[in-house]
Amino acid sequence: TGIRQTEEIVERIRLELEAYKIEYESGKFLNITASFGIAALRQSEGYEVCLKNADNALYKAKSLGRNKVCVG
Repeated sequence: TGIRQTEEIVERIRLELEAYKIEYESGKFLNITASFGIAALRQSEGYEVCLKNADNALYKAKSLGRNKVCVG
């Protein structure tokens, strides 16, 4: 899967989570949000660099206010 297609899929997942409400007491609901960092695995860089890029993208998503998808 390409990075743009992955970003679209993860954004749909994020929106579904955001729309989902969990009732934890009668009439009280919990909203779920999530931040995601995604990165492309490039053969020239290896897994460690890919994971670091995804981790950096996740921290970027959180620093931008959370509940976001960022590409690293």
